[in-house]
Amino acid sequence: VVIALGVAVISLQFPAEANLLINPSFESGNTGFTSDYTYFAPGSPGNMDDGRYSVVQSLDQVHAIWAGVGSLSAQSGTNYLVANGASSAALSPWLQTISVAPGGVTVTGNTNAPVYYRFEAYIASVYGFGTPQPQLAFEMSLNNSGIWQELTTSTVPADTNTWYLTYRDGYFLSAPSTISFRLRNTVTAEGGNDFAVDSLYFGLSTNSPSFVSDPTGNAINSVGAITGGAAVPEPGTWAAAALLAGTAGYVRWRKRAKVS
Repeated sequence: VVIALGVAVISLQFPAEANLLINPSFESGNTGFTSDYTYFAPGSPGNMDDGRYSVVQSLDQVHAIWAGVGSLSAQSGTNYLVANGASSAALSPWLQTISVAPGGVTVTGNTNAPVYYRFEAYIASVYGFGTPQPQLAFEMSLNNSGIWQELTTSTVPADTNTWYLTYRDGYFLSAPSTISFRLRNTVTAEGGNDFAVDSLYFGLSTNSPSFVSDPTGNAINSVGAITGGAAVPEPGTWAAAALLAGTAGYVRWRKRAKVS
């Protein structure tokens, strides 16, 4: 696997087809990640309250009155993560850190043909009557710096039976030793902040599950976008460039989002 980081290309010691995230589709249950939310076991008495999450096969395992109960099937496999949004946007229902193998780095000066990596996730609303709907922000931090930068921020449509794909491509300018990811829901209004997540991916853009439907990387504007802010950049331009001071982690990311 090769991670291109702008002025450097880093080669990680993983198979080329690898999704570098652990338990990305939650098929192993409540494992491989951490959470600021409180875990609610499927089938527990009562409804799952604010600030709690679960790994389920159907919504009726945790909440009896969410719209579309039992109708949201997993985007892949049988499991997905579902959360009753917390009253604080600082809390993360899902966090994960992956390690970069030491010594597995190849440096190159080729910046004309960067090798893109993609972060992507499928997201869904599980309560269609709330206003506003959840706004889910995926963020990344390098080398345990505690400095977070945006990958995607998406307002989830109020269709409780549909998964939406949000993703972002980019390359690194230097080699991280660890890469951390987290999810935050920036909507804290009770009744409008309940959501589900499935089928996360981080790895080579060309090996991502979404790449087949977006082979050129330039067709996103022809599909309904769910990410707010500036329009998707044209080829060769950048939506963001963040310098993570003191962490040897200068990263450029091109942001895109699409409806699945």
